[in-house]
Amino acid sequence: MVTHKSVLDSAGVADYRSAIGYFARTLMRELRLVSGYDVLYGKVKAFVQDGLFDRSVDLEDANTLRNLAELTATKTLMEACKQAINAAGLTVMGQT
Repeated sequence: MVTHKSVLDSAGVADYRSAIGYFARTLMRELRLVSGYDVLYGKVKAFVQDGLFDRSVDLEDANTLRNLAELTATKTLMEACKQAINAAGLTVMGQT
């Protein structure tokens, strides 16, 4: 039984843009955000490049994409982004 389906871009080759877009869309869906994809995409990209791993990574490197697909990296990315978004939301709500 298939429990999930991965859809690749039309060329069938995944790259960092597809992966970061996937994470940004997933965060938006899970946190019920209705706008701000461009800003979120940029924040996720910056975090993956400079904060997710123990050093800065080259997003064009195939190993980066492979490492990003690891469960530990995926969970860390999603949880860190959710916490940051929720903290920012509380700050903005507290200022109004």
